[in-house]
Amino acid sequence: GNQKLATQMAAKKKRDEMQKKVENATRNLDENEVFDMIAKQGMTYKEVADHFGIDKKMLHRYCEEHNIYNPSYRR
Repeated sequence: GNQKLATQMAAKKKRDEMQKKVENATRNLDENEVFDMIAKQGMTYKEVADHFGIDKKMLHRYCEEHNIYNPSYRR
């Protein structure tokens, strides 16, 4: 009952906080530039994240949200 609800609320809060962090970290990214670096130039997420000075996980989430994939990565 209440424990499950509290757990769900905490999980939602954590997701919301993560989403806000991703938005703040990736706010200044140019979707076309990121696409070009990853899909056309074949740069790794780490290389692109380092280029923009953001966390690789943040970049990965940004790319998933914008449907940007490295064609050499197998899913």
